[in-house]
Amino acid sequence: MTFDRVLCVDDSHRPNEIPASRWLKKGQVYTVEKVGKDFAGVYFYFLQELEGTPPYLGFNVNRFLPVVEAPDQALANEQVLEEELELA
Repeated sequence: MTFDRVLCVDDSHRPNEIPASRWLKKGQVYTVEKVGKDFAGVYFYFLQELEGTPPYLGFNVNRFLPVVEAPDQALANEQVLEEELELA
């Protein structure tokens, strides 16, 4: 199982209810845990590194760009993940 990595390109407009420690940082790479869609049809990411703060449980996908790994690096990462799963 692999997770998508994304680069934050927009950390603006942090709601006052969300502490800075639980908000995005431009230039930071995050791991997408899952993708959601709100009632208005807007897609958002749940990130492994950040826990959402109600009512903001995820982050709008438009704040990110995908991180593309070189094929050999992606394969190496997959092998490490498989080894970790075998040890568990």
